[in-house]
Amino acid sequence: MRNSALTLTLRFGICVLCLAYTIPVQAQRNGLYGTSTRSGREVSFDVAIGAGYSQLGYNTAQTDLKTSTIGDYGINAHLGINYFFTTYFGIGVGADFTRYGQSVSLDDNRLVWKDVTDTDADDMVAGERYDHILAIYKWRERQQQLYIAPQLLLMSVVPFSHLSLQIAAGAEYGFCVQSSYRASGDIEHTGFYDKWGLTLYDVPAHGFYRTTGFAPKDHLKDRFANRQQLSIVGRIGVLIPLTRSLDLCADVLCKYAVYTSPGTSNIAGGTGEVGFHENATNESVRDPHYFIPEYSTLIATPVVSGKYSLFLTGVEIGIRYRIPLRKSFSCRCIVD
Repeated sequence: MRNSALTLTLRFGICVLCLAYTIPVQAQRNGLYGTSTRSGREVSFDVAIGAGYSQLGYNTAQTDLKTSTIGDYGINAHLGINYFFTTYFGIGVGADFTRYGQSVSLDDNRLVWKDVTDTDADDMVAGERYDHILAIYKWRERQQQLYIAPQLLLMSVVPFSHLSLQIAAGAEYGFCVQSSYRASGDIEHTGFYDKWGLTLYDVPAHGFYRTTGFAPKDHLKDRFANRQQLSIVGRIGVLIPLTRSLDLCADVLCKYAVYTSPGTSNIAGGTGEVGFHENATNESVRDPHYFIPEYSTLIATPVVSGKYSLFLTGVEIGIRYRIPLRKSFSCRCIVD
């Protein structure tokens, strides 16, 4: 899954870099600015935003339920300050604000609670034993985690006549500031009475109905509070000169978590029972299905397994403002 995502990102990134190369070439041909060269020490400031594919890292487990999982879109915002001590090499410090996400789906499953006592007021079925069946259709739960991460990078810039190639690699230490989930799908309650060989459905007054409006969501403070991750970070891209001091940055970005702070669980899944207790406020639904566990995130149940390992790959666009630290430097000027 990650390999295919990285391949797609690299293909898209190559297209972006090729497009980025044509901008200064055409501008040079049209005489918008002179040939650019970098020289000597400088300080620069970066602001960038990017998007791509992300994962939290867990897998689905082998259970009686049909499940699948896939990554979700990721977003990254970057602020940084760089110091180049030569024309080609420098260091960068800054901070990233990153959204990671992943989703797990239950594909048309059925949950059965056997030998349930009917508490309905109807004399015909009151006290009877039946099997309560909950059918799940197109159920999908999306989780997201937001991190703020101080960052340290080693940077290299290779100037060419019309643009510069930039490569950066380093690490960041992220702090989880928010974690939440949101789920949606259709669920249907039916009841099978073995005594009569009868299945009741679409009888809301008896608690058998189908709903499309159940969309639980909640924060996951207890599970991911104080979570910290060390990730390796890589960027490769181009710097396109806009003015003498301002560059447009186009990068391919990749992050991968390699360490979780002690004291926080890195194991996905749990012993919680998969439940769909709606706590319905609809007065027409008299049976609250109290025997069904209240819905909680699927990542706290045996549906998922493995270890959390944050991952993000995508494309980032931004600007860089450069301040040379020597009196003599090549002029990148606008010409008529």
